Amino acid sequence: MDYTEPPQMVVECKWTNPGSDPFKGDPIKAMRIMGIPKKNAEEILVKFMENKPSFHISFDKSHLHATNGVQYTMLSTTFGNTVCLRPHILFDKAERAPVYVSGKYFVAVPPVCGNFSRLSDYLPRGAIPVPNSLALMLGPLIWLMRRFMI
Repeated sequence: MDYTEPPQMVVECKWTNPGSDPFKGDPIKAMRIMGIPKKNAEEILVKFMENKPSFHISFDKSHLHATNGVQYTMLSTTFGNTVCLRPHILFDKAERAPVYVSGKYFVAVPPVCGNFSRLSDYLPRGAIPVPNSLALMLGPLIWLMRRFMI
């Protein structure tokens, strides 16, 4: 593949027909635009080239289901030579895609189109996300409470 053209970026897009506009850009550049660090993007690309997914998802306009039992959302995707930061899935037929993982980054690549789609970071079912600043403030308080058994 010739990756001389950098991917274009759009904020929102509608994904209506899987496979109609397969990704033609540079996967590393696309994943970097999606916020994935270069090291993780390179690891994901190696796993993709070696066909070594961590799990699979199926998705359509009403759901995104992962075989590992975790709930994800699609944060961004590629098509043609474009990176879309807020994809709206509008098709009814469920598509299946392998998911490649590097650290906290998850990328699905449906065979029907070859689009690279970033999924939300892993969050175990039932877990409550805690902002880093709050965790930094609560850490010493929790330590004190444990230390003095309050």
